[in-house]
Amino acid sequence: MAIHMTNRPMSSYMYFCNDKRAEVKEENPDAGFGDTAKLISIKYKQITDEERKKYDAMAAKDKQRYLVAMKNYTPPEGETSGKRPTSAKKAAKDPNAPKKPLSSYMIFSNEKRNEIKEQNPDLSFGDLAKKIGAEYRELDSDAKAKLDHKAKKLKEKYEVEFQEYKRTNPSKTPIKSEKKKKPPVVKKKESSSDDDSDSDDSDDSDDSDDSDDSE
Repeated sequence: MAIHMTNRPMSSYMYFCNDKRAEVKEENPDAGFGDTAKLISIKYKQITDEERKKYDAMAAKDKQRYLVAMKNYTPPEGETSGKRPTSAKKAAKDPNAPKKPLSSYMIFSNEKRNEIKEQNPDLSFGDLAKKIGAEYRELDSDAKAKLDHKAKKLKEKYEVEFQEYKRTNPSKTPIKSEKKKKPPVVKKKESSSDDDSDSDDSDDSDDSDDSDDSE
């Protein structure tokens, strides 16, 4: 009986992400998905060697689980390696590709992080993130509008640079295959012709002829 391909082992960083994502999201409720990922990455780089050992041990245990499972794995016919079959290889990230623009929140975070850290040197990463988030939420409409304007300009700049990057690097930008549109299905209308036959009601009038009896 063939054993199905098992899940690949998770890295120390992925265990850290799963462990801290909810916490970082709670500390930064205004951060989007991409912003949350960046904040988790910053937090991971700041953990101590002792803290990292916990996640390294989890990753090592998961790798051992994977290796044991793969010993009993039988590849399907036509597959020569233990690699999971994929429809297309994931393209390597090009270092020359334009970086995605920052959001309003991340612009504020980058501008204020060092200032707040200097004013509060004893703050932990989580407390620092909470304070940045709190100050961001307390901004008035004018200050937020300025940040939104900066974010909009960065997005416009990114879109121009990305279009130029696609033009000069056509082989590095995947082209989405257009799906063939199916012709519209025309339903045939069932014509039900009801022949209404008008029945003429003819009144039968009995003409009674008076016959004179002649003797």
